[in-house]
Amino acid sequence: LSLSTGNQNGKTYMNANFRKSLGNLLGNDDNEINFRINSDYKVNKLVTVGAQLHISRGERNGDGNSTVRLAPWQPLYNSTDPERTGYWNPHNKILTAVNPKYRQLRNDYLRFLGGINVEIKLPFVEGLSLRSEYNVNIGVNNSTDWQSALVNPVTASEAGSKATEQTITGQTNHVNAYFKYNNTFGKHVITGVAGVESERNNGYVRIASGKNLTTEYAQLGTTPGVLIQAQGYSTEGYLFSAF
Repeated sequence: LSLSTGNQNGKTYMNANFRKSLGNLLGNDDNEINFRINSDYKVNKLVTVGAQLHISRGERNGDGNSTVRLAPWQPLYNSTDPERTGYWNPHNKILTAVNPKYRQLRNDYLRFLGGINVEIKLPFVEGLSLRSEYNVNIGVNNSTDWQSALVNPVTASEAGSKATEQTITGQTNHVNAYFKYNNTFGKHVITGVAGVESERNNGYVRIASGKNLTTEYAQLGTTPGVLIQAQGYSTEGYLFSAF
């Protein structure tokens, strides 16, 4: 769904869409909804302002790369075991399980991108203007991976059901300011750009893992769980450059 409007002083464009993709394997799907709006407005003959906004929300179930890694002689489904009929072959360790009784692999995310900009034509020099932009990118990603003991290795150290849950939150802020020059002298066109920019990145990661965990599915695990790890850490970075 798209909508655009405008006049001699400005224009606005809006777009919204929903996408649902189904994988070749049972239980593999990808759902995403997006909303985007861009707007530019001419305040007067010297000043122009603009803004952009993009919001994305999605959820992915299963492993969309499974069929790529699957060898041609490995069966997709097990048709002999009544407990698993219509699903994956439980003895195939490469192929991702798709029956939620034996494997729950889910990823959901939310992303926000926005920005504003202003450009000023400098009247004392023809063709010279000053432009500044600010952009922000915020993302939250949650992932869950529960595995039954039936799809784990049979070694003593790895036996039993296990699970890992992770949340990643990140933000990037970018700002710049630069001069633009574009002018024609007879048959010659002279252009140039000079300015500075700065960027800051920060994020926070939280991870928890466990073994032999209790769930609503007996196949995933019913005995009291054992915590393997729980940790959280943050990241931060700064960039500055001139061009």
